[in-house]
Amino acid sequence: MSQRVVERLLGRLLTDREFRHVFYEDPAATCVQQSFELTPSELEALARLDEARIEAFSRGLDARIIRAAVNGMRRGDVAAMADDSSNRRPQGRALSPRGASFADERDHTGAARGARPAR
Repeated sequence: MSQRVVERLLGRLLTDREFRHVFYEDPAATCVQQSFELTPSELEALARLDEARIEAFSRGLDARIIRAAVNGMRRGDVAAMADDSSNRRPQGRALSPRGASFADERDHTGAARGARPAR
């Protein structure tokens, strides 16, 4: 119905593993049950998202923004992971959907992705 609803649903798909599995079993019923009011074309577009790619992207997210019940962990387990310095990426380095730093990715020319061309 609106971009905000689509974004809210995408956020749940990325941060809530249990919801993601329920959604992919029956997208229409899940949206009705969770009060996500989508047009048929929005529902179709979201249902066609590759579940494996959503799952892979989700694994690259910081544990502090993942729903506490993910992977059967309790809220304290997630907080401990977030506080563990070995689980954190260096500050100031954005992550790509594959979990690698964008600075570590290369484009087809071999240049760092996002690098500005020399003048």
